[in-house]
Amino acid sequence: MSFTYPDTYFLSAVTPSGVNSLIPDAVSGYRRIFIVQGAVGTGKSAALIAAAEALHKCGVDLWVAKNPLNPEKIDGVFADEIGVAVVNGAYPHNLCEKRSGVRDTTVSLNEACNLKAAAERKDEISELFVGRDRLILTAGRYISAARSLSHDTFRIAANGTDAKKAAKFAMMTAAEVLGKRRRSRGKENIRFLSAVTGDGVAFCHNAVRQNAQKVIIVNDNYGASSRAVMTAVRYTAMELGFDIITGFCPLNEGKCEHIIVPEAGVAFFTENKYHSLDAEVRRFHARRFCDPAAVGAKRQRIRFNKKATAELIKGACDTLSQAREKENMLAEIYGELCDRRVSEQIIAELCADVVAEV
Repeated sequence: MSFTYPDTYFLSAVTPSGVNSLIPDAVSGYRRIFIVQGAVGTGKSAALIAAAEALHKCGVDLWVAKNPLNPEKIDGVFADEIGVAVVNGAYPHNLCEKRSGVRDTTVSLNEACNLKAAAERKDEISELFVGRDRLILTAGRYISAARSLSHDTFRIAANGTDAKKAAKFAMMTAAEVLGKRRRSRGKENIRFLSAVTGDGVAFCHNAVRQNAQKVIIVNDNYGASSRAVMTAVRYTAMELGFDIITGFCPLNEGKCEHIIVPEAGVAFFTENKYHSLDAEVRRFHARRFCDPAAVGAKRQRIRFNKKATAELIKGACDTLSQAREKENMLAEIYGELCDRRVSEQIIAELCADVVAEV
């Protein structure tokens, strides 16, 4: 990408239940959606990058969704101000047209690929697909085991946490920084700000910095206090009429870790071993809501859980790195079978159609 866009998120992540894609829900509110389809290596990422650059040249603000298997690639380009999205419709999102020609347009890069030649290498290709998918499932099992240990630590900490005190603090703080009620109840956009990837645990720091001039951090390595705080902030912000971006934890899909309120320029951020911010911000420690004696009695068990969780997350990252190698091999095969001139023409037509929406 010839420009570096600061507003990035993940809209899919490897979770205990497999690859969870938020893209089908994320695009539901857009008036015009371009769904890019095609085999691995046919140019989907190039198409998305080209679309992002075309919109950027038109002066359109946009945000992008990164690919969890390879964070250097993107899975979606979103221009909220004009209601246009360009997304990867292939694995793991598996999007299809809902309102063909009216809202959704499928752009197939398979037209540039010699699929008959691919059929001649079906055994090799099938083996790579099966290997990739098996490795991703294995990574999910690592993450599931890590979730179990993290949840055990959470239960220990929850027994010594004053959740009512944490929630009251959160509601008062949210009301203080957000101000008076603006309108009817706000809306929520759900995204992942972090993901377990083949390069380690990745976090979208720039999404926080881009949308929030004021950041309130809850430092919590156990998860009990921050969960109570973020749940209360989430409720309060929407009740005050603010639209919010909710960042869920890929380790535990039901756990809200971060809240961004772009309209107010405020973010509430959970800080732990896997994501932190180096900035002059308001920072609160979980111990203000926690009984140290209750946690201290189980300190050895918590220490074991943290160490084992770190090893399991590392195992998931290493496994996803292997899955990416399989996908890269698939990309090489399909890339050899792809006519780049046809691919470039399809991408050029896509960009023209996208710009026509501005």
